[in-house]
Amino acid sequence: MMLSYTIVNTSHDDLPFIYSSFDDAIIYQRQNGFPDWKDYSNEALKEDIDKKRQFKILVNGEVSCILTTCLEDHLVWNELELGNTIYLHRIVTNKYFKGLRLVGKIVSFTNELCKKKGRSKIRSDTWANNESIIDYYKSFGFKIIRYSFNPDTPELPIQMRGNKVVLMEYDFA
Repeated sequence: MMLSYTIVNTSHDDLPFIYSSFDDAIIYQRQNGFPDWKDYSNEALKEDIDKKRQFKILVNGEVSCILTTCLEDHLVWNELELGNTIYLHRIVTNKYFKGLRLVGKIVSFTNELCKKKGRSKIRSDTWANNESIIDYYKSFGFKIIRYSFNPDTPELPIQMRGNKVVLMEYDFA
């Protein structure tokens, strides 16, 4: 069967599914011994929708993945923030669509966003002590920039606060 992929903005109508997906992701992380999000902010997710930063990947019309983009990330990237990047955050894959290598679709989509916005890099951060997710991102062309600690500040979404992370970059220029 051919799979068709579409990426569109989420809406407030998607919130029950988004919350359920985040809950499922936390359960999955815990069951598999991965570092896990302690919680997530409903308000941050609503703000992502309102600011048109959150997207969903539809596979044959069904939501397979949620992701958030932003144009700057001073709190995580500090002095490495260059103003030429789109940052990926809060990528959550629907458990029924794991194994489809959706990050490849995310990279293609984000490359197009970069072109429209005059950006040349895609960046993401993930847990520094989860080699499998780091290797997964590297398999799509992401390179490690450095390891770092996120500040424990309310300016960051709750699941990002105080984490040891690896900063990764995909440069398509």
